[in-house]
Amino acid sequence: MTLLLLQDEFTSYGTETFSFLHKSSYKPARIDIGPGIFQTAILTPLGTGVIIQEYSNLNPASLIGLMLNEVTKEERDYGYDYEESEVSQEVGGKVVSGRQAITTYKDETWIRSVYAYGTRDSGLLILTMVQEAHLPREGALLDDFWRTLEIK
Repeated sequence: MTLLLLQDEFTSYGTETFSFLHKSSYKPARIDIGPGIFQTAILTPLGTGVIIQEYSNLNPASLIGLMLNEVTKEERDYGYDYEESEVSQEVGGKVVSGRQAITTYKDETWIRSVYAYGTRDSGLLILTMVQEAHLPREGALLDDFWRTLEIK
């Protein structure tokens, strides 16, 4: 007897505030990082990924610059070239706005973007990251996330 196990190519992940589809080969992880803050991460071994922080007691829009500063600090201190610009994504009729940082040193370039969607006292802070050289192989993770993200 032969047993064949098939797995769907995509599976869904969701919380009370958002949901998205991802390839079944990736496994999101969620943790409570403090009062009113949950963090979900989906990452590849090469560092491409998405981190979503859910805030239930504040609008995280004011945290965009702080988050971008924290995730690029070591590279800026080391002397990487640094470019920053405004970015936005449309998600189900809602616009999530933020800032993107591109850091470059020799032949290594990282693209990191931080977005926020907030209401009066709650919201999401979304960080995406990818090394430019890995975009052809791993960019689909980010594309799938944005294509299927639903903010509730």
